[in-house]
Amino acid sequence: MQFLFVAIECYEKELNIFTTNCKQIPLLYNNLGNSYYYNNQYDKSIENYEKALKISPDIFGTNHSDVARSYHGLGASYGNNNQYDKSIENYEKALKIRLDIFRTNHSDVARSYHGLGASYDNNKQYDKAIENYEKALKISLDIFGTNHSDVARSYHGLGISYRNNKQYDKSIENYEKALEIRLDIFGTNHPDVANSYHNLGISYRNNNQYDKAIENYEKALKIRLDIFGTNHSDVANSYNGLGISYRNNRQYDKSIEYDEKALKIRKELFGDTDRSVGDSNWNLG
Repeated sequence: MQFLFVAIECYEKELNIFTTNCKQIPLLYNNLGNSYYYNNQYDKSIENYEKALKISPDIFGTNHSDVARSYHGLGASYGNNNQYDKSIENYEKALKIRLDIFRTNHSDVARSYHGLGASYDNNKQYDKAIENYEKALKISLDIFGTNHSDVARSYHGLGISYRNNKQYDKSIENYEKALEIRLDIFGTNHPDVANSYHNLGISYRNNNQYDKAIENYEKALKIRLDIFGTNHSDVANSYNGLGISYRNNRQYDKSIEYDEKALKIRKELFGDTDRSVGDSNWNLG
């Protein structure tokens, strides 16, 4: 992530070059917002997107793609900051502008619907989440065809929301569609493919199909070990899923084996007081 610190430093320096009403200023604030966002510094990203929005309407007018970009960035940042009502509010503002500028069939409109889907899901409004993911999916299919990462992302989002809505068969169906596309695009050894297998494991487990859950968790684990090595949170999550599934399948020795592996990694990464460590300890009883 060193390149993000370099980017932030460069953008900060550039801000001192231009006058306040120069059109480069809001663009730089947006770029700073993006850099802080990808560095998981969401308060800082919100601060910079807000600065961009104070200037952008005076320079570009309210109905401009850069204004929408700031609102979208705020939506994403508030979402990752667990402020879901604010996230939805800003995604809606971005969507309104993008619909006015681009009409329906545009990738930026699809991204707004996808962002809304994620925030409604996190806000436990699953029907709203599904509705927005479906809108994003329709646009992405029209623009890109079936074999595109944005299409896979919409199917994956639908898988999450249907699972959270306890519609496990529909969840599995959508995860499978996402997985098929990701395998075609990325091949086997890719984090998104591992993520699809892992989430299939969760939905099969929730659907009381424990053998299928174990099969998918194992596939996710193999990829994650190849990509990340042994000491990574995603590897721990795979071990954790396997531990739960073996326990649900009454294979208690296997369950303990995987729970202990998850606990060991989590302790090394996060220390004894992290919530995930507590979860692993609880699983071990």
